[in-house]
Amino acid sequence: MKKLVLIFLSSILLTFSLYANAVIKGTKQSLENDALSCSAMFYIMTSIENENYNKMITKISMSMRHIYGWIASANRDQEVTNGFLSDNTGMRAKELGKIYDRDNKALSRIYAQCNTWRGEVSEYLLSLKDLNLKEINKNNSFNIDRMKNVVAKFPTVKKYNEINIPPHKEEIYDYQVKVGMKAWDKLNRLTTKDFKKKLLEIMRK
Repeated sequence: MKKLVLIFLSSILLTFSLYANAVIKGTKQSLENDALSCSAMFYIMTSIENENYNKMITKISMSMRHIYGWIASANRDQEVTNGFLSDNTGMRAKELGKIYDRDNKALSRIYAQCNTWRGEVSEYLLSLKDLNLKEINKNNSFNIDRMKNVVAKFPTVKKYNEINIPPHKEEIYDYQVKVGMKAWDKLNRLTTKDFKKKLLEIMRK
């Protein structure tokens, strides 16, 4: 009996450790990891087929992927590749899917955190009157020093208990996440990497 309990507890701890990175920590040190979770969260939401919503959420998803890329590049002192961004976003999306399978409310909380952070990052970028995004990729050369200066003052993602969300907004977030996950399930939780792999398989036939 004691052995069965230990096996059960070990499996819970293992499962938690596998997806712990996907949970938003809300610290300066975890900013890159949190940004990746937000990039993946909005990637999942692009599965919703409603045309007007899809256009809007696709733009948001691309913006969040760029922001994650800026942070990752600044932390590595070099520009990260599109492959790096899409592969990491896809893997994190699958981790978020596992979180949803265990506790759908947990994913709604992450979505709320990411939506709040998205607004704060937008406000911060708009406040930089001297910021010219073209300057970052001037003459096809990535200006890493300029990017590091911008990223250094990025707001952190707020912890869920630090966000004041009205009850009706919580219900909206819950509904949107459920619709998003249902739509992604219809696509067999396909990621960009999965799609490319399937495309190659078709071309080889």
